[in-house]
Amino acid sequence: MPEPNTHPPPVPPESESPDAVGTASGPSEGADTESSAAPAETPVAVAAAPPDAPGADAPKRPRIVLCPYCGHTQQGNTQKCGECGGLFEPLSRRATQIAMGPWSVRDKNHPFRPGCSYPVLIQMIRAGRITPTTVLRGPTTRQFWSIARNVPGVAHHLGYCHACGKHVSTDPVPTHCPHCSVPFHDVKTRNELGLQFPTRRAAESAQRSLNRLLGNAPGSGNDTDDGNADSPETSEDLATPTPADESDEALAAAAASASDGPGADPPG
Repeated sequence: MPEPNTHPPPVPPESESPDAVGTASGPSEGADTESSAAPAETPVAVAAAPPDAPGADAPKRPRIVLCPYCGHTQQGNTQKCGECGGLFEPLSRRATQIAMGPWSVRDKNHPFRPGCSYPVLIQMIRAGRITPTTVLRGPTTRQFWSIARNVPGVAHHLGYCHACGKHVSTDPVPTHCPHCSVPFHDVKTRNELGLQFPTRRAAESAQRSLNRLLGNAPGSGNDTDDGNADSPETSEDLATPTPADESDEALAAAAASASDGPGADPPG
């Protein structure tokens, strides 16, 4: 059976140990991943070294094989990555992409693995490979690193309310917090990063706001308003601040104040 080279602890082939196959966490603990795997149907990436000199008598150099899961390079006709243990055969590559997603678990020993899907993340929680103090990121953290017990969609599976921080039961998995009544939601999206500014129009609007906070002159490259940009957002949608927006503005204002130096007027 092919093995996904992402987070979950899959059942390894008979000839391999659990840590030798391409699992999400490598040797033992939850892996930190980066979403950077090659398409499952493509062959293993190979970079052949140029010969020393033209002609048939030039010595052949061993080919360099690039691991599609972690980016490690190695020589020879190998079928498995010597760094992460991922198998290069097509079915393992397909299984890896099935398990792939926008969630990453921080692991300094394996920082280049692809991200995992939400169902795979829940499997890791049930297997005890993610704890309340595990550092991770995903769509509900706006791709910023956070402690698992503070992450919406994850914390209640670990026995915590992400809003008030109090303990909640995990058997059965609750639908809301019994203390503060905040609802708990599983993350259904599979291919969305959960970015704070998910479209070009939203990013441009945020950049203009940041420019104003930093005191940049109107009319600069990022401060122009493209009135013809087609996007689903309305001006009312973009004008409604979120807690994250307010936090970003406070940080930007503090940075602007520090850059102005003593005696300077605060940005208007």
